[in-house]
Amino acid sequence: MPTNPDIFKAYDIRGIYGEDLTEETAYRLGRVFAQFLGERKTDDRPLTLVIARDMRESGDPLQQHMERGFQEEGVKIIDIGVSSTPMLYYAVLEYQADGGVVITASHNPAEYNGFKLVREKGIPISGDNGMYEIRDRVMEADLSEGDVGDAPAREHKEDTRKHYIQQIVARQNPQRPVESLKIVVDTANGMAAPDIQEFFAHFENIEYIHLYPELDGSFPNHEANPLKEETLTDLKAKVQEEQADFGIATDGDFDRIAFVDNEGNTVRPDITAALLLPILLLHQPLAEGALPHDERAVVVLQGARDDLRGGWRTGHDACGPFLH
Repeated sequence: MPTNPDIFKAYDIRGIYGEDLTEETAYRLGRVFAQFLGERKTDDRPLTLVIARDMRESGDPLQQHMERGFQEEGVKIIDIGVSSTPMLYYAVLEYQADGGVVITASHNPAEYNGFKLVREKGIPISGDNGMYEIRDRVMEADLSEGDVGDAPAREHKEDTRKHYIQQIVARQNPQRPVESLKIVVDTANGMAAPDIQEFFAHFENIEYIHLYPELDGSFPNHEANPLKEETLTDLKAKVQEEQADFGIATDGDFDRIAFVDNEGNTVRPDITAALLLPILLLHQPLAEGALPHDERAVVVLQGARDDLRGGWRTGHDACGPFLH
């Protein structure tokens, strides 16, 4: 079954498994992505790529075929297992890899799967820096079957999550310890669950109630998209029932999050950003005197501008210098 070219979006690749994308898609993408990065490589080390997947059942066969594509291009593979998208970014940096892939459809329903591609330093591949070239080559390139015999040995890193969470916990200000809190977390059967469990294990004074912690790519309880208000129903009810301080909801690959307050009211994402921004700017100077932000958050964020340093730039392309 041919690959649907429409699965190649501005920032990732997503489609219905078995219809829009197949194992052949994964194999061809593995070959092309390795070629794409190899052509831009500036040292003589073997091309090294990190690979991960979320909890969807289709992830395993897709990973196997993508890895074969990598191996035929002589890639050194570092497998970090089932992983959130942010953990993949971390692993590419930590292992000084040339790039990486996480097989995920993020917040999309169960029948979907896809791929998020990153370059060195965890910089996402987007429509601005190669996604559409990769699409065209996946669709059109004549890829004769290669030989995996000369590929470097494959590595499996079992402790990546432990080290990733330790890096996050280490950012806590020791002079401002976390207060005693009661929190409800709804991870929607998605990849946030193991990260959340590892994180809260470091804080004895935080009680957390975990809704839907089992990894299940069929999403039996509700869609894993916390930006849809209807997916927050169970979380809101549990926060009120437990008289918790607040609630957290996450999406399928843990790169989307939403909060509810102690009364079960949704906290708008732009309000959350405005609350977090002064804290973040204490640790991270603004790149080129400008703060990248989503257009939808402009009113609230600019309302906080008088108390913050720097100017403002809007758009996805502005995020790179700030985040990387």
